[in-house]
Amino acid sequence: IGDTISWAGTFELVDSAGAPISTAGVVARSQIRTPAGVLVAELSVTHSADTITLRSVGSTQAWPPGPAQIDVQFTLPGGQVVSTSTVTLMLVRDVTREEPAP
Repeated sequence: IGDTISWAGTFELVDSAGAPISTAGVVARSQIRTPAGVLVAELSVTHSADTITLRSVGSTQAWPPGPAQIDVQFTLPGGQVVSTSTVTLMLVRDVTREEPAP
C-alpha cells in the first residue's frame, strides 16, 4: 500500500486440447478485490505474444490492508472468456511513507 505496482511475467493461452491460442485481438483485464468481493482497484493490463504486465492506476494509498484476491481475465475475439487462477495476496501498508502535516 502506497507503492506503484508493476508486475510482469510470461503467459500462454491454450485451447482445451493444449494447443496455443494467438493473442491477436485478445482483451485482458485484471482487478484486485477483497475476499468479500469489494473492488480495490482495476489494474492496467498490457500484453504481447507471451508477456503480460499489470500496473496500478493512480495512488494505492487508500487500499485497505489485509488479504486481497487477483486474477487476469482474457476475452478472445470470438467472445470466449478465459481467466487465470485466482491468487490471494496480502496488502501491507508501507513502513516508510509520507505522514500528513499536523
